[in-house]
Amino acid sequence: MRRAFAKQVGHTGHRQGPSRADIVDDSAGVVYKIRADGDGQGGALVKVDVDAGAGRSNLALGGFILGGFSLGITAFGALLAPLIMWAGITLGVVGAAALFLAAARLSQGRKRAELIVAQALVEAEEAPALSGPPRALRPG
Repeated sequence: MRRAFAKQVGHTGHRQGPSRADIVDDSAGVVYKIRADGDGQGGALVKVDVDAGAGRSNLALGGFILGGFSLGITAFGALLAPLIMWAGITLGVVGAAALFLAAARLSQGRKRAELIVAQALVEAEEAPALSGPPRALRPG
């Protein structure tokens, strides 16, 4: 399973125990959380969650920083000079547009991540069985 993700994403991630692994996809802003459990017949039931929490957290942090900074410059400019106030307003508008574009990119990354999950599951299902001990996620 991890090989199929490595082929799609470009790296294999890291284990989180005997039957779990996390693969971070920075370009899409998501983390693939893979879990494998035995099915009782020598196979594995695999569950893959796509977590975009880190990307959403970065957007929230950027929004708070941008809002506070542009509000501070606008307030400072209102006290001293209109030019500084308009610079603060412009910074807020340009920053809000940048945050909107980043949110759209995160949404597209999540959709792309779900397509990668589907493709990796199909590839793992169609792949020949490994000979010898399993090197990816063992059913646990």
